[in-house]
Amino acid sequence: MKGSRGMVLAMLALALIVSSGAQASFVIEGGPLQWVLEGKPSSSRPVEYVGLRLIRVGEERRSLYFRLSELHDDQGNEFPLDLIVLRTPYDSDEQRWENVLSERCLLAADDDYVDLKLGVRYSEVVVAGTYRGSLLSDAGEEVPLEVVVQPFTDVTLGPATIRLDALAGPGLYRAAEPAQISVRANHVNWIVNVNSGGLFRIDDQNRVAVQSEFIPLFFVEVRAANESSGRENLRLQGEDYGREALITFEVQAYVGWGHPAGTYGGVINVDVEVGD
Repeated sequence: MKGSRGMVLAMLALALIVSSGAQASFVIEGGPLQWVLEGKPSSSRPVEYVGLRLIRVGEERRSLYFRLSELHDDQGNEFPLDLIVLRTPYDSDEQRWENVLSERCLLAADDDYVDLKLGVRYSEVVVAGTYRGSLLSDAGEEVPLEVVVQPFTDVTLGPATIRLDALAGPGLYRAAEPAQISVRANHVNWIVNVNSGGLFRIDDQNRVAVQSEFIPLFFVEVRAANESSGRENLRLQGEDYGREALITFEVQAYVGWGHPAGTYGGVINVDVEVGD
């Protein structure tokens, strides 16, 4: 009985020691550690920093090291750890966590507090979403981080203007070279609508001829070139192409008897939407 009681007391003493050791050795002022990234990523984009002060609690004098957990969104996408950057007075260079096992000293043993800057270098495409993770330390509770990456859609078109020589009488004419749309996005909810106000006859002064009747333009995507006819409105969706796409399409026009022979010109319009 006495042996059993002694074992219980020993276990209680051990629990108190563990509990005491688990008490936080620091507090943080400033923050919160949250970022909202809008627009397109770029290597020349400035780092978006959040300032914070790390303050020692208690009498224990030791350096405090921190790790960075993985950051995931609700879909399981991962935010690149090397885009999270750190500035401390202990190193003149920008610091990073190479992986989840990497540790960085945020508070030296001789200091009672330190002013830090934690930031995000948005230099590469990251899937749109809300990413959550933590700074981790054996010296206290985890410190939550949140990075919100807003959707962006970058669309370029070339060529945007069309010239067509209709000199061989009525019939179907094609532009000399196809047009291309390049889409770069961090989501698949983009929708690109391609249309035109049509072609108008151009006179010798490179101006729209007086009383020129417009000719509708039709677009035929090259990968669907077996279609019998084009469409006046071409609707392209990210669900079909993914986050990045290079889409080529032919530009066609049917010239009838009512259209005088000559050179016709027009403009291709591109409208970008973001679906739900």
